Amino acid sequence: MISIIESIAQAENESRSENIKWGYRRHAAQGTSKLYNRKCYGYENDADGELIIKKDE
Repeated sequence: MISIIESIAQAENESRSENIKWGYRRHAAQGTSKLYNRKCYGYENDADGELIIKKDE
């Protein structure tokens, strides 16, 4: 009984993982992914929300 429950849980986790990966690929293909647009050290966002190199003030 426990092995059946474990196999169902494993299948659910694999399905969830595939759905997440599909979502990342879809957003990247559409150009709407924010995965690579978040703030990084030494960079800032311009008026359009794109990353640019931070200017020393």
